[in-house]
Amino acid sequence: MIDKVTIAVRDMAGMVAFYGAVLGVSFEERELAGHALQAATAGGVEFLLCPAELAGVAADVNTVQLRLLVEDVAAAYGAGLMAGGESLAEPELREGRPSAALRDLDGNSLELTEPR
Repeated sequence: MIDKVTIAVRDMAGMVAFYGAVLGVSFEERELAGHALQAATAGGVEFLLCPAELAGVAADVNTVQLRLLVEDVAAAYGAGLMAGGESLAEPELREGRPSAALRDLDGNSLELTEPR
């Protein structure tokens, strides 16, 4: 069971807007070692956005893909696009449930799907 997901980000303001829109949450600032981080909880899982330089991440492509459970795939997908995300797959039925895929502002891919 996942308790927390930390995402190293290059564009903090953009990623706060993107994940806030997709997850339907508000982020709160936290400080660690003189750096501002942003945290929110969605579905009982903490999402922490950490500056890439603090995390020591220099990747140009994602190394992990997230699958996020959302109440309404079409709404979350649309919100992600409006917040600057890039479409990878429009909403459609996959494995019997609505699903879509987006790329966030830092190039990470994520799947959106509704609970079974």
